[in-house]
Amino acid sequence: MKRRKMLSLILAALVLFLAAVPGNVPVYAASQAENEKTCYEYFTEEMGLNTAAACGILANLYRESKFSPTASSATGKCYGIAQWTGGRLDNLKSYCKDEGYDYKTLKGQLHFLEYEINQSSRKSILTYMQGVKNTASGAFDAGYYWCYNFERPANKASTSSARGTLARDTYWPKYASNKTSGSTKAKATATPTPAQESISASLSALPKAAVSSRGLSSSSARYARPRCL
Repeated sequence: MKRRKMLSLILAALVLFLAAVPGNVPVYAASQAENEKTCYEYFTEEMGLNTAAACGILANLYRESKFSPTASSATGKCYGIAQWTGGRLDNLKSYCKDEGYDYKTLKGQLHFLEYEINQSSRKSILTYMQGVKNTASGAFDAGYYWCYNFERPANKASTSSARGTLARDTYWPKYASNKTSGSTKAKATATPTPAQESISASLSALPKAAVSSRGLSSSSARYARPRCL
């Protein structure tokens, strides 16, 4: 009996040890369902998109990474929930470093995704998503358009159609009961990034004259988080 009890204690200790090893971080990682919900809430509440548009993006992120911020392609060249690669992956890392996020986290990647589609080269994508009809067919259109223009995979037409179907037939029925029309109004105040909070704290301690004479030409200006439209 004592030997069996001792063995149980050893096994319990081993489990706790393995859970603490860095390579076993997934033990503590959020589930796919939790990440999916976080993404949906970010798209609708932070970015102001309607349910159909959010479903279109969800369908794409599911196919790209199953909502895992640490997902990596077989070649190791693509990374994250949207499988960023090349210069776009470099931009993700730079943005997160400058703004105080960890690029391997869902939070950092969602903020970067919002930043990325607010840039002039992709602003048309955001404009389209903001105007998509909040219906099942709108979810299809959003899934198709996001894939074709943001993800840009091989076999664009067929892949985009498949993702539009996933958005319409899977995600729309799931979230239609929580249907939100989104918002076309810019937020009065954008949620500050950690880096911006640090800068604001430093500036608040300075005399007003000193603050007004100093320009924010650092990375905060270069990667300033855009307001949600």
